[in-house]
Amino acid sequence: MSEQKAVRCSLGVTTDEVEAQVFDIEYFTARDGVAGSYQGTDVQPEIDPDFARFTFCIVRLRNGFIVTGQAVHLHTSEADVALGRHFARADALAKVRQILGFQLREKLDRDERSRPGLTALSEADARADVAGTPRPDNPGLNTNAA
Repeated sequence: MSEQKAVRCSLGVTTDEVEAQVFDIEYFTARDGVAGSYQGTDVQPEIDPDFARFTFCIVRLRNGFIVTGQAVHLHTSEADVALGRHFARADALAKVRQILGFQLREKLDRDERSRPGLTALSEADARADVAGTPRPDNPGLNTNAA
């Protein structure tokens, strides 16, 4: 196994792989969102100043899938635009990492199952592993033995 493959297996999805999936990013505050919802109307809403504390990030991935992130400041006086965007983006990209991690695990599982002589774990064996009891379907593959 190459060193790069070993790192991938132990760390999962890299930051570069997450960033490579990003097509574009948009940011707005809850205040912006409320104001925008009245755009084109004659209504002039009174928007709660606290809404400026909430920052949202919309990340569109290369395949068109959309992931959102959010951040909130504790006080309106602390509402820093750059900081809100930073944390909202980090929240969204953490979700992208989970999605890519799931895809990676699916690929690894397919690769493992495609090898000759390897079978998928039965539901009964999986329950036995979780319970710490011997596997009923494959007692020779018992991972719970002391």
